[in-house]
Amino acid sequence: MIFKISSQDSSKFTYCGVLEFTAPEGIVYLPNWILSILGVSSGDLCKIERVDTDAVPTGKFIKIQPQSVEFLGLTDPKGVLENGLRNYNTLSPGDIFTIASDGFSGEECLSFEVLEALPGNSVIKINDTDLEVDFAPPVGWEEPSTSTQPYLARSILGVKKLADFKVQGCTTEPYPVILPKNILFLGCRAQVATSQ
Repeated sequence: MIFKISSQDSSKFTYCGVLEFTAPEGIVYLPNWILSILGVSSGDLCKIERVDTDAVPTGKFIKIQPQSVEFLGLTDPKGVLENGLRNYNTLSPGDIFTIASDGFSGEECLSFEVLEALPGNSVIKINDTDLEVDFAPPVGWEEPSTSTQPYLARSILGVKKLADFKVQGCTTEPYPVILPKNILFLGCRAQVATSQ
């Protein structure tokens, strides 16, 4: 069974399944992540509609964004996601779901935002399916600098210093050359010419 849960003004909604029908009539117990998506608090009114399960496509692909860089510390992210996603029936873009993770230092739970869900980029069923997962960079992660300028400058300096070394005599054997420390040769090739 799949249900669409909306805030009272229907501006925010998500989809979910049922764990068990044990609450008193007229009351629904929702996890905090659903309350957060709906922008409601405990005790607020929500609209609940039953959705035809056959109308919801089986998911093929999701793109998710970890909500903290702690995700990068996982030793087995695939296993953590596979175990955690077993607790969810559906996902839809905009959902922020939380899974417990063992085996990493940090928070006890990790949160992920669903950025894309295919087919249809709407609600998808994720039970008993092979789901392809793509990751966006985690919230708070900064791209490392890829500038090669400092390395290139040091490489050019190294080539210039290498040219100052003179080799006396002619030999076909490898000749060891001791270079000054802290010189980086990045993709450069230098050849020392010998003269007789």
